[in-house]
Amino acid sequence: GANFGWRKYEGNMKVTEDKIDESKLIRPVFTYPTSSGCSVTGGYVYRGKVASLRGRYLFADFCLGVVESLEADGGDHRTHPQLKTENLASFGEDSKGDLYVISLNGPVFRLEARLTESSRVSR
Repeated sequence: GANFGWRKYEGNMKVTEDKIDESKLIRPVFTYPTSSGCSVTGGYVYRGKVASLRGRYLFADFCLGVVESLEADGGDHRTHPQLKTENLASFGEDSKGDLYVISLNGPVFRLEARLTESSRVSR
């Protein structure tokens, strides 16, 4: 029941004149600049064993092929690149809190200390 502004807003940008109850609108804490890429693939808040990434939200840009982590720093938010590959389509999480990144090209990556080619999951 939370009001995130859909359909009137994409992030903070007004895209329609639809009438919504803006008094209960929950604004985003971070918006992905449209100049950065073209299509955000949402992910997960990391809760696994890599302490430096715990609590960060991981997401990807499909067109740029970049996985980034979003870190809250007081009232500010910073992003950190984690992996560059192509056709990042989705994320998954196992029962231990480990995260996986799925590529349409075939590889599945498991988040270790950092997402790298060496963290490719064997088939």
